[in-house]
Amino acid sequence: MGESFAWRQHKAPRRAHPYDSKLDCLMRLAMGAWGYGIFEDDVALDVRGDFEEAVNGGASIEEASAVILGEYAEELEDVDDGPVVYLALAALQVERGRVQDPIRREALRVIDEGTNLPRWEDAGEEALTARKRVLDDLRTALAR
Repeated sequence: MGESFAWRQHKAPRRAHPYDSKLDCLMRLAMGAWGYGIFEDDVALDVRGDFEEAVNGGASIEEASAVILGEYAEELEDVDDGPVVYLALAALQVERGRVQDPIRREALRVIDEGTNLPRWEDAGEEALTARKRVLDDLRTALAR
């Protein structure tokens, strides 16, 4: 859809090199993330790629989501990666204008319970605040 969602626009400040600060280096090494956005994370990018591949191959949003849930079953059990999978899947469905209720509920649970925040707390107050803004924007998009 042509609409741009604010939660996709939150990014880490641009620097000449992605590891110019200690925060950037710690985030990348410890979390597989390089910014605050939903898709600035290795796992989220993998989910996006696999989801889009399924949709481009003719799968419906529901079928592509089922593929993701099946292929990422191990990650869904992980305390760090599981929330990322649900947030990415919810964001992908928002982008396509149709969010399944179980995905919406799980993403909202992740956001409301702060399930995804401990890894950001370890990166410092700046990272935590920025991530909370991204999640608040996704919550708003999920409420539409």
